[in-house]
Amino acid sequence: MKPEEIHRLAAYETFYWWFRARRELVVRWLRWFVPDRSGPLLDAGCGTGELLAQLTRAGYSCVGVDRSATAVAYAARRLPGRVAVGDVQRLGIGAATMAGVVGLDLLEHLPDDAVALREFHRVLQPGGWLLLTVPAYPFLWSEHDEALDHQRRYMMHAARRLVTEAGFRLEKYSY
Repeated sequence: MKPEEIHRLAAYETFYWWFRARRELVVRWLRWFVPDRSGPLLDAGCGTGELLAQLTRAGYSCVGVDRSATAVAYAARRLPGRVAVGDVQRLGIGAATMAGVVGLDLLEHLPDDAVALREFHRVLQPGGWLLLTVPAYPFLWSEHDEALDHQRRYMMHAARRLVTEAGFRLEKYSY
């Protein structure tokens, strides 16, 4: 993402209805699908860290990684020592070490989204889980996608195939 978009995200993320509602949904989904909060969770593409902070407040043991030093600087203010600059396609985390991976609106930024999904699968413990969100419907492409440096939008069938080819078994998927 462009630095000005990261600064805008940091300014709006704590109070704007879209971000607040999405974070609440993520926590609700995790409590429903993953009631055990004891294992380590990776927020891949953690951005400015507000979701990471909310997951930590909800009792999850979390770490975050983002490729933007600007975003990580914001996140580090919220959770010192819990975030790092890094590439989600080469995490530098041992195999089978994470109980879960969250990747919200991340894959569309990557030139090769399949590489990141295989890397998430590699770092997950047996029985680990992945929670993803991606922007839907290529026909909705707009200047906003370009401002955020998106590479693509997804149709459900293509996203489902991408995730299953990386080795995941789907529990729930929807628009």
